Amino acid sequence: MGKICAIWIPYLLTYEQKRLPSDAQRFYMVPFPSSVCPWYLVNVQYLDGNSIVTSPNYPLTTNIDYEIKWIVSVEPQRFAKVVFTNVSLSKDCDVIVSENIQRNSRFFIDHSFNNEVFVLETDQSVVSFNARCNQIWLTMKFRAIVTTEETPACLSLGIVGQRGNRLERCSKSNMILSTRSYLNIDHTNGNEEFQIDANYHQSIDISFIDFYMPCYSSDWIFDSKPSKYVF
Repeated sequence: MGKICAIWIPYLLTYEQKRLPSDAQRFYMVPFPSSVCPWYLVNVQYLDGNSIVTSPNYPLTTNIDYEIKWIVSVEPQRFAKVVFTNVSLSKDCDVIVSENIQRNSRFFIDHSFNNEVFVLETDQSVVSFNARCNQIWLTMKFRAIVTTEETPACLSLGIVGQRGNRLERCSKSNMILSTRSYLNIDHTNGNEEFQIDANYHQSIDISFIDFYMPCYSSDWIFDSKPSKYVF
């Protein structure tokens, strides 16, 4: 028995600029080629500047058996920073964050991120979100806040999301370097290395903005909390 393709009607909704950023969204249904259906339609929402991205019907969970895409563009010469404040995904549901529309570097969010608050920094002025569940009876909900930074981050979404060792190559003249633990992303079973590239005869100046390392004393087993130094 062949599969049936649903037909969607493109539509546009506009809101007054006085509303909250999460309401000031433009909704489009756009065609996308598919091997199963001649026209696979994706719900695309365009946001500008500091924005709040939420799953449909948030804070309620929802069934998503089609792909929803959000494209967020921040002001020029600034860089997007994404803070996920609430994630609740069924197994076989996922949210993909990409550094640009082409999805060259992607960070995959699945049910292992449920109830976690974490941060993604970028060196891009455009980020996109894709959300979908593989089955109609599966549910999801999430909320993410997109803000901006003046300084780009030395962070590749495709690298920081991988388990194991992390190697970032920092090539811009001024960049932010953040470890997985600082972003509250799983950092077990792997080393993190930042390779900073500078031109010949140029020096590198590193300023530690936030630094935390637990230091255990010889009696740490009997202490309720280990000693620590914060620089």
